[in-house]
Amino acid sequence: MISFRRLIDLEKDDLAASLLRVILLFLEASALHAIDYDSEEQSTYQREIREIRDKFEHAVAQHDILILAGEANQSIQAYNRGVEKFIRSLSAEKQAIVNLMGEALLRVCSSSERAGENLRRIEKQLEKAVHLEDIRSLKSKLSECLDVLCREAERQEAQAREVKSQLAEPGNAIGPADHVTGLPGLRHAERYVRELAHAGTHAYAAPFFLKSLQVINRRFGYTTGDQILLRYSQHLTHHLGDKDRLFRWRGPCFVAILERFQEPDVVRSEVLHIASLGLEHSVESGDRSMLFKISTAWDLIPIPVGSGVAEISRKIDAFAAEQTGAL
Repeated sequence: MISFRRLIDLEKDDLAASLLRVILLFLEASALHAIDYDSEEQSTYQREIREIRDKFEHAVAQHDILILAGEANQSIQAYNRGVEKFIRSLSAEKQAIVNLMGEALLRVCSSSERAGENLRRIEKQLEKAVHLEDIRSLKSKLSECLDVLCREAERQEAQAREVKSQLAEPGNAIGPADHVTGLPGLRHAERYVRELAHAGTHAYAAPFFLKSLQVINRRFGYTTGDQILLRYSQHLTHHLGDKDRLFRWRGPCFVAILERFQEPDVVRSEVLHIASLGLEHSVESGDRSMLFKISTAWDLIPIPVGSGVAEISRKIDAFAAEQTGAL
């Protein structure tokens, strides 16, 4: 038996010879120009197609030729499905990135409700867009939306500078730091909350209440109580972030102000970790030394953008009052 190519050469059939050359050329082109979405998959596909091409060229029976044609068709279909899956995955990942950037922008400029609604609408339309003209149109709309958000960010920044300038004026002096811990006090905390709220900064207030302090004050005196207050303030300062601010509130209550973009559950876990870190203090009584475990209660209070200081202070005082009543 002789091969397909040899048979064509013997019969001098120019049309059949041309068809064979076209088939071989198409198979080689399919291998040579395969989309490189995955180097290993591309190499495997090229090897399969070229093996089929070689077998096709040396095939000796019509049955073999039909089988090879079916194998080539299956290989091309399988590779194209891989390419389609890759494109869909790539598109989904890009859309996820766009959504993440959009959410970040909305958090930075959350007071611009109209721009936020427009941005979310564009994100949804972009996710469904498949035609180039639609994508170009959405790109233009996105540019306009981002311009609005940038102007809003500039406005908030200017507002923050104005608030800081006002707070820095001599007439706004709010008293010295706490004499026991050296921390800024309640009025300082309220001023800082007002500054963050007006600046559009996402933040949380985390009050920490020392539940055992009143017992220690009654049994060992206020000097010992002050020592515990100082030590606990140092303990909190050590475990808070570098940009976090700690204040002495009223009585045995401290308030940490945390600038965070994360959701409340994430920040709550962080505060829980800090509150769960054990702290003990040795108290001398006569010729004995007793070790007290300092127990605390805590809470997490979001500071909404543009919120009033009075409402945040009320929530902190309510938390502290609840702990006092539970003693």
